Amino acid sequence: MRASQTEAIQLAQRFGFEAVEPYGDQLARLSPAELTDLLADLKAKGLVWAAAGLSVEFRRDDAAFADGLKRLPDLALTLEKAGVTRVGTWLTPGHGTLTYLQHFRQHAQRLREVARVLADHGLSLGLEYVGTFTSRARQRFPFVHNLAETRELIAEIGTGNVGVVLDSWHWWQAAIPRPTCSASPRRTSFPWT
Repeated sequence: MRASQTEAIQLAQRFGFEAVEPYGDQLARLSPAELTDLLADLKAKGLVWAAAGLSVEFRRDDAAFADGLKRLPDLALTLEKAGVTRVGTWLTPGHGTLTYLQHFRQHAQRLREVARVLADHGLSLGLEYVGTFTSRARQRFPFVHNLAETRELIAEIGTGNVGVVLDSWHWWQAAIPRPTCSASPRRTSFPWT
């Protein structure tokens, strides 16, 4: 379902949600007065911002990544002005041509650049691994698909504002035992409300 930011806020309230995804591109088109009104409406409805989706295409070629990264500072500033604190994305659990190590290095380098821009605007980045076997079996080379590997990637990124988005379906699919999750250091866990 497609909805404008205003419609999403109305729908969230109507159906009992606590948070709404911020649409950075739509927020950027608002005047300061319109943004103030929208934020007042959000608050009046008892809603808060969820995480914004990461707009940078870090999974594709260098040109697509560079183009998205170039636009990220303006978008991050818009999110900051709107009071958004989190941005999230998911990790593809495999690749057709890059080996695990090649893919790991590429993701660490690219997501480090993204995380630095986000940090300049008080934003955290959440990474969600995809734990389903069928998702990684489609690719020639498997990639990050469990909590331990995600934590290794976060450590390699090393910016301090990156954490885990833990989806219970993918956690279960990756067969991660409960103590592993509760033992995660605070700096690599991502408060997702």
